Amino acid sequence: MSYPILYPSNEKEFLNNGIGILTDAVSVIVSEARNGEFEISMKYPINGIHFKEIKLRRILYSKPNPYDDRQAFRIYDISKPMRGMITVKAQHISYDLNGIAVSPFTAFGASAALSGLKENAVGECPFSFDTDIENEVKFSVEEPSSIRSNLGGREGSVLDIARGEYEFDNFHVVLHNERGQNRGVSIRYGKNMTDLQQDENCANVYTHVYPFCRGAFSELVTLPEKVVSVPGTFDFERMLPKDMTEYFDGETPTEAALRSKTEEYIQSSGIGVPKVSIDLSFEALEKYEESTIFEEVRLCDTVNVEFPELGVSATAKAVKVVYNAILERIDHIYVGSVRSSLVDKIIAQDKEIEKKPNQSQIKNELGNLTADILGASGGNVRMIDTNGDGMPDTLYIADHEDPDLAVKVWRFNYEGWGASENGYDGPFKMGASLDSGFIADFITAGTLKAITIEACELYGSKIHASKDGGYTTMDDSGLTVYNKNGEEIARIGYPTEEGENPYVLLGNEGQSTNVGLVKRFTNGIWVGTSAVKNITGALNKDETNRNGVSGIFINTIEGRTYIVEGKEWRNLYTGEAVARFA
Repeated sequence: MSYPILYPSNEKEFLNNGIGILTDAVSVIVSEARNGEFEISMKYPINGIHFKEIKLRRILYSKPNPYDDRQAFRIYDISKPMRGMITVKAQHISYDLNGIAVSPFTAFGASAALSGLKENAVGECPFSFDTDIENEVKFSVEEPSSIRSNLGGREGSVLDIARGEYEFDNFHVVLHNERGQNRGVSIRYGKNMTDLQQDENCANVYTHVYPFCRGAFSELVTLPEKVVSVPGTFDFERMLPKDMTEYFDGETPTEAALRSKTEEYIQSSGIGVPKVSIDLSFEALEKYEESTIFEEVRLCDTVNVEFPELGVSATAKAVKVVYNAILERIDHIYVGSVRSSLVDKIIAQDKEIEKKPNQSQIKNELGNLTADILGASGGNVRMIDTNGDGMPDTLYIADHEDPDLAVKVWRFNYEGWGASENGYDGPFKMGASLDSGFIADFITAGTLKAITIEACELYGSKIHASKDGGYTTMDDSGLTVYNKNGEEIARIGYPTEEGENPYVLLGNEGQSTNVGLVKRFTNGIWVGTSAVKNITGALNKDETNRNGVSGIFINTIEGRTYIVEGKEWRNLYTGEAVARFA
């Protein structure tokens, strides 16, 4: 048996037995997830040895799994005694990085970024950092923030620019390109693993894709054979109509191009392979030869999952390991299709935002939602008494009956509700309360109605002034303003290639358009306040020889004529510059 050792809150060496060994611990469960939680939960009797020494911020020193050395966990929660027992929760010592600030700096590459976090730390930083990832991607800390948030958890973090998998070894943090390995473990679902909890998620498995595309003139493009088959052997047919328009940037694809892009989509999306989510518990595996998996699979290792009836296989990772330190055995290994954690969700959200939203996308999201709910297998719904008064006060819906072992959790009480992919205590990615209102990491909607929208950044392609009014479009070349008849009345262009200059065009070239007053712009571009009446790309024959110059004339409502000459707009008669482009 391996019992945790209790240490003072300021211990860093762990060379002795500290305050003492907690030999009366009833259970000691350590949970570690890929790029996610790393915590310990201990049940301890109130009459146990050193009970009175168990205090907040002190350290539990315990084995995290069968392979690694003991790790330090700082106590952050001690429950009230219930039936003579308390529950002590502690986070890995690396969570101390939440309390160490770092000053702004810029670095290039994962290694330089990690070194910079330590070099620019404010105050003492007992942690060291390493990585085997080589890249030169820019990393920036724009404002004072915690070191841990810059490791992962925000857009632009080290995990964002480098990807990889973290390993936390006491005060040493390592970002691996691949923390685990493939040790040759193979699981055959549907044969020797039928009794294991397996969320097969076949609701997301398709046997054919029916691709279509809207071409340059909104014409519908399909294939003569209609559908493209998904590799594999299936005893059913399920077709996915897929709008491929976004892959061709508004151009009309050839049949060969549409077919090729569809085959690429099938390969990258894995729509013919069930999503893997297997809970390998010690009890369930005892009667199978596969019980030896616990001696072979470690966190972040890759395993092969075979689906013989479908004729397909999938690779999946050990995404979470739950270790029983007292019994010195792994109680659970969660093997699954790699799920997002830390910054992954933010990155995926940003990529979706960058896509122009359309009705097909919304329909796809609703289809995915339906498939997720219909594809759920098992789970638990309970009422929990959180304060020990004998009255249940929290509705608990999760993927495991034990809150300490749950990953996906929904909690409801009189304060509100929250949804988490990180266990019973969150953090929650979506929820609502009377004080905070509705809060979510991401929202997908067909129509959002609001009186006021406050945002840091907005992404989109078209903004309407009203339902029947003018509108503004945005793309990579600039911003264009249209009137309610769909006629272009103004354009602001910005450089898309090196050497190009920005420009402002008031009115459509070759057309007379009333556009009102021209206002002053930011540094480098300024425009006089004369009202522009029209712009024409044609030279006025009677004006071409005045002062010996020629160009595009701009007639103001005062009747004076201006000319575009190089980067300036000048008064044709006086030569006075009324607008300049830097």
